[in-house]
Amino acid sequence: MGKRPYEQPIEWYHNTVRYKKRMLGRYGFEGNKEPAGFAWPTPEEIKILQEYERVAFPESLQERWKKLEEKKQIKAEKIKARHVFISFITDCV
Repeated sequence: MGKRPYEQPIEWYHNTVRYKKRMLGRYGFEGNKEPAGFAWPTPEEIKILQEYERVAFPESLQERWKKLEEKKQIKAEKIKARHVFISFITDCV
């Protein structure tokens, strides 16, 4: 019906940020009495996330794409060499 199922938190998880974000997504600002500032990360959380991404993915997207293209090209060359070898052997027999 577009309304929150309760007015006051009943369970402990009703006070968590994850649950509040879900309620904001489902019911919008009408279903949420408090300001929606919790839905966006703080500057400290942004710094932590940036550090995580820097450590987890040390290469840029373009560098990773270039490596994938090189691997693909090497694989294609190996396949081509194998085809040449097989055709040479079948011609000799």
